[in-house]
Amino acid sequence: VAEETRKAEPHLIAYTGDQVDDYPRDMEVFASYFGDLKAPLGTHAIPGNHDVYAGWHEVRPRLEKMGANVLVNRAVKLTHNGADFWLGGTGDPAGYQMARFMPCGDSAAPDIAKTLSEIPNGAFHVVLAHNPALFAPLAQRGVPLTLSGHTHYGQFAIPVLNWCLASPFLRFAMESHVVDRSLLYINPGTNYWGIPFRIGTPPEVTVLTLRPGSRVEISAD
Repeated sequence: VAEETRKAEPHLIAYTGDQVDDYPRDMEVFASYFGDLKAPLGTHAIPGNHDVYAGWHEVRPRLEKMGANVLVNRAVKLTHNGADFWLGGTGDPAGYQMARFMPCGDSAAPDIAKTLSEIPNGAFHVVLAHNPALFAPLAQRGVPLTLSGHTHYGQFAIPVLNWCLASPFLRFAMESHVVDRSLLYINPGTNYWGIPFRIGTPPEVTVLTLRPGSRVEISAD
């Protein structure tokens, strides 16, 4: 996976959550594979539910030590070929649950208003949101592009039917979706959770190419 990412020569690298599974020490394995990946516009990461369950207050500093710019309910301005755009990152809904049982100062709960608060009106922006359940409120606020993960496409998918094991449980479970003029793409991930199998949903490193235009569509390799 890391080698495929390196071959793509991306301008920007984004990890859309669940860098670890059960323990903060899993970051050692993650960093050993991905820690040396660099991009001109930086490497950026957000929390997923498993990062929260493992202990976000321990996972976050390990991501930062690896060199990732961690975005939790904030956005940064980036410039490419003289054009400015914004990259935002939300928290994860699992943060609400953990805050009840393990309150700490570094909350990973999502705050969409805060995420978008510093982005100027009319500025193009991309938002990283691990759980695609966050897409609906992001689309309501006119976010042009949301990148999510979380579902693994249920680890069993029938692409020709646009169906996966996660489909009965989530409104947005796989591939791309358009609401008004907002676009969502869900990455199926590169590993598995629970039972070690993937059928119809191979591991994926998504390469997105952003081009100026008036149409809302996605081109992913």
